[in-house]
Amino acid sequence: MLVFHVARLANVLALGFCAFIFVSGPNLTYGQIRPVRFIPLGDAAGGDFQSAATAVSADGRVVVGNGLNDRGMVALRWTEQGGITEIPPAHPEKRYRSIAQGVSSDGKTVVGESSSAETFRGVNMNQGYVWRAEKGMRLLGTLPGMFPASAARAVSGDGAIVVGQVSATKGPFGFAWTQSRGLNKLPSSATIRPQDVWGISSDGIAAVGVAVEFTDDGHLRFSNGKRGRRAAFKALNTGEFQALGVLPEHLSSKAMDASLQGRYVVGTSARAGGSQAFIWDAARGMRGLGHLQRHEHSYASGISDDGRFVVGISGKESTKAFIWAQDAGIQDLQVLAMDAGLDLSGWVLKSASDISANGKTVVGCGINPRGKAEGWIMRLAGEAN
Repeated sequence: MLVFHVARLANVLALGFCAFIFVSGPNLTYGQIRPVRFIPLGDAAGGDFQSAATAVSADGRVVVGNGLNDRGMVALRWTEQGGITEIPPAHPEKRYRSIAQGVSSDGKTVVGESSSAETFRGVNMNQGYVWRAEKGMRLLGTLPGMFPASAARAVSGDGAIVVGQVSATKGPFGFAWTQSRGLNKLPSSATIRPQDVWGISSDGIAAVGVAVEFTDDGHLRFSNGKRGRRAAFKALNTGEFQALGVLPEHLSSKAMDASLQGRYVVGTSARAGGSQAFIWDAARGMRGLGHLQRHEHSYASGISDDGRFVVGISGKESTKAFIWAQDAGIQDLQVLAMDAGLDLSGWVLKSASDISANGKTVVGCGINPRGKAEGWIMRLAGEAN
């Protein structure tokens, strides 16, 4: 089993609904990105109707997300056979906020954040959790001397490694958690300080997120007097740790997901007045994926294990879900689905938050025909139906 060793690295160096997440081989064309099935996610029982799909298992059979019930926001888990079930929060006796942000390859481990019993200045804090089908929810806590708040963002395919962010008075820190080692802050160096870990490759080899990169040409000045910027980073379980830079004339970047072994990393790079989704690899560095027509913003949120497909959001106020592939480029997922003959009457697909490891299932959030926010699931050509 591959484990993300925080100790090795030491030798080297808020989610809302509809928010916001290539390898050499045969070339892909527009026609090969072919949606074949659309499934509305539904919602929890009780409360206003509102849901979002945030992550999907490797084979697309389990989807996790969030919904509303009579007590507040609740994490959801969906399967085709069983439909929606609620993941009970850590403290169900309170009005709570509990969300799911990541799921293991087999769908049996879910991570996210849930209301805890801890408070800061009278305010109830959320903490990261790991939920297992046979054991229920376990809060991950925080680190000594830090706020009693943390968030789990993603989990490795085998469910063994959880990554996320822990809050602190001098700024947040990225963390990695394992059963044997517990929660550990990712180490800093003289030039890089990880602030948040948003994704981890399904094999557990690479973790990615955003870090403070101290550099003389950075547009920010920090309390220690140094100049720098917030930049995407990648950390490997071999101990390699690197900032990935920004697109030309951009000011900052953030990494959201990685393909197997961290060969490809996706995220967003930002400048004044705009942003652009990117894909990064060691040979060619960071490349922009573009925007949908008439948009000046795009954000990549997920990538398939082979790096051939990327999904995300294009736009700012009026957003659309996109899918990107080599040669096909960036495409409006709803247009592709309707061109393929799927009935999306009354729907507006606002965001694509994740794509399955096998590249055959996309999940996200949209506005349904009743005008309500609802999560959705889309199967692509090749998926068994």
